[in-house]
Amino acid sequence: MPIQQMLLGAGSAVATKTYVDDVFSTYLYEGNNSTLAISNGLDLATEGGMIWVKNRDSARDHCIVDTERGIGKRIETNKYDAQDVYVTTKNISSFTSTGFTLGQDEGHDEFNKNGDNYTSWTFRKAPGFFTISSWTGNGANRLISHDLGSVPGCILIKCTSTGFNWMVYHRGSNGGVNPADYGLRLNDTNAQTDNSAYFNDTLPTSTHFTIGTNAQVNSSGATYVAYVFAGGESTAATARSVDFDGSGDYLSLTNSTDFDFGSSNFTIEFWVKPKAATGSMGIVAKRSAGGAANTNFVIYLWDRKIRMWFSDGSSYFVDALETSAACTNGAWNHCAIVRNGSTFTIYVNGIASASATSSTAVASTSLPLYIGCDHPGNAELNAYISNLRIVKGTAVYTSSFKPPTAPLTNITNTKLLCCNNSSTTGSTVTPGTITANGDPTASTDSPFDDPAGFSFGDAGDQNVIKCGSFTTNSDQYAVIDLGYEPQWILIKRTSASDDWIIVDSMRGLPNAQDTEADTGSGTKQLDANTDDSEVGNNRVGITSTGFRFDNYGANASFVYVALRRPDGYVGKPPELGTGVFAMDTGNGTGTIPSYDSGFPVDWVLAKKPASTGEFHSIARLTGTNYMFTSSTAAETAYANFTMDSNLGWSKGQETSSNQSWMWKRHAGLDVVAYKGNSVSASNGGHSIAQSLSKTPEMIWIKDRDQASNWHVFHKDLTGNNILILNSTAGTSGTGGDSDDFVSVSSTHFTIGSENAINNSARNYIAMLFASTAVSKVGTYTGDDSDDGSHVIDVGFTPRFLIIKRADNSADWKVYDTTNGFPTSGTANYLELNTTDARYSGSGISVTQTTNGFKLWSPGSPYNANNAKYIYYAHA
Repeated sequence: MPIQQMLLGAGSAVATKTYVDDVFSTYLYEGNNSTLAISNGLDLATEGGMIWVKNRDSARDHCIVDTERGIGKRIETNKYDAQDVYVTTKNISSFTSTGFTLGQDEGHDEFNKNGDNYTSWTFRKAPGFFTISSWTGNGANRLISHDLGSVPGCILIKCTSTGFNWMVYHRGSNGGVNPADYGLRLNDTNAQTDNSAYFNDTLPTSTHFTIGTNAQVNSSGATYVAYVFAGGESTAATARSVDFDGSGDYLSLTNSTDFDFGSSNFTIEFWVKPKAATGSMGIVAKRSAGGAANTNFVIYLWDRKIRMWFSDGSSYFVDALETSAACTNGAWNHCAIVRNGSTFTIYVNGIASASATSSTAVASTSLPLYIGCDHPGNAELNAYISNLRIVKGTAVYTSSFKPPTAPLTNITNTKLLCCNNSSTTGSTVTPGTITANGDPTASTDSPFDDPAGFSFGDAGDQNVIKCGSFTTNSDQYAVIDLGYEPQWILIKRTSASDDWIIVDSMRGLPNAQDTEADTGSGTKQLDANTDDSEVGNNRVGITSTGFRFDNYGANASFVYVALRRPDGYVGKPPELGTGVFAMDTGNGTGTIPSYDSGFPVDWVLAKKPASTGEFHSIARLTGTNYMFTSSTAAETAYANFTMDSNLGWSKGQETSSNQSWMWKRHAGLDVVAYKGNSVSASNGGHSIAQSLSKTPEMIWIKDRDQASNWHVFHKDLTGNNILILNSTAGTSGTGGDSDDFVSVSSTHFTIGSENAINNSARNYIAMLFASTAVSKVGTYTGDDSDDGSHVIDVGFTPRFLIIKRADNSADWKVYDTTNGFPTSGTANYLELNTTDARYSGSGISVTQTTNGFKLWSPGSPYNANNAKYIYYAHA
């Protein structure tokens, strides 16, 4: 049961819903050395919390003020010093129900110097996310209570009365193995230190954490504060793993017909945490020396990629099929090998990563089943395995999916479920006795987070914080799967001296452009352990399911804390269309924001409506790059196209002759940047995670690197038909084939190997649209009427509308209330596929209604008899 429901009690009629927007904010502001109200939507006055402020322009301290200690007291993450006391009318002067208020800067330029740029990270107290504890030291091992309601994943501790180092507990210290034995120091670069006097070698619980006798956490008479973050490990009995050391360790089961798959469907799944970046390591197999004649199947790690063989008794009919995605070293990776009819698919972290087709039956032999090698003495595993499950007769997964977040259970047709017990040989289901060979050991390290932290979103079943660890590979990078896109990340190297890196999507955290090379520039970094000003960083880039960390040396180990962005699952649903979509004309000032939105902007269309010129498309994920909707041209950078604001975008000197249409990502609009892989539809295609929380109804895709058409999918286009955004052509003129859009689901969209959308050498961006209470993706059939009798009901009065004839040639017409929606006797529109200025003249075409729009013009552009039209409307 989610923690919120437990706290509300069984008698509550209505459960309170909490969203990530309610508990965390990155808010950017320019100081004015006077009163300045920061309205970030977080209720600190009632709920309490912590504010972390840093001057981005100058070498100034990282300052923290919190509701536990109160206004007028600050501590610095980059210092050893005790807390400072300041005049309560200065710096942060009050906590409010919508954020906080700044007063005149105290004179150190740390909060509100006139003209300086600042970032503030605000953490509101909430079960399953964050809380604050304080105590007076007694010099003896002791328990400290907290009200987080879930197991902590990270704890930052500071003595406030005396100069002592910050001490940090992190779930990922020592790679997640016995992490409470180790400590890190937030105010310096030191590697992790093994010292039982920090946390008494005792893991935290959902009600307490333990401190030892070290003065940095428990000097007698000194006062302390702790910032406690969720994301701790599940304590479920089956949240376990088996540790194989790569030297004689493996598990074995005597032969059973339960592992003779024949031609039936099956699923083999597990989590694996590699400890070696290279080499051949068997995970699960029925094989002995001698090749295919002595093999049923073999599942390997091959330089961290999953590879598999299946034999018919004389040859391999699935021969060395290997995933395109590698498992991350030092981190947990979910893998599933599935036969569904004649299709064999390997999924890595829920993404279909390799596929083969064969109707051949898998051989039956009398061989034992081995876990941790391919046969004794060969390809021995140096990794952890958790929750290995074999299901015979069922294809548990038939398309890309979100991996489970809890230990696996005994579902129908489960034949084996092991590596999930306090005993190395323990299991939930087994057809026989499991034997340990060598010295594999049972471990509490597992991929599962405390379920009490899954308390966010409409369903109250989502988490918003992840604490983990990873190790860079031999190519000096790692790709970390969180299950969602982050908005804020704290990263620290544990294996050697290095800084505490902080990045966030408001200041600049573009997508990782390449899964096999550097992330690209554009990320802005601050270091929690120094007073340095903000610098550029090409080491961190985000993906739709996590982040990539690059250029930091091989075999380096790190811990991280990552916070989820407001997506369709955990983002607060808009009450009004203006909460996620805005239109504005330029203010001509040359300071950000040139266009006001009232919310952080994630995607923009921009144009001079009265002049000939392009529609620009700009996305936060791609930094300051832009493309044209009417052109095949690749993206180009323009420095003023920045989204470094919570209230709008751009710092160019755009005047009122310029217009901007601005969207915030939510359940009705997602933006996904991805790297192509050239996998054809016949080989499973390229599945890409999306976070609308529902199936997209329209998708626009553009190649960012080379000249190429915009490809458009729409739910009501039949077969493999597509439209081209930069063309008038209907489906009869664009066609489309099986290597365009393959499938869409509530978690992924899958594309084929068409170069315009999926070439392995190129980067792409996709805009995904879905219907909500404030947006509508739909279709209508024309009737050739000219009297306004043809009414399209969208459920609201649209402020913005796109119409395109789908079955024949026609422009992509755009109407909006800023330019003036057409009224009786007039036409007023723009076109996405042309550079034409706004048409404004006689000849009524489309008008608004209370619940939609009316069609007045007969014929092709809007209302030809029996013609098919698609539309997108926004309130």
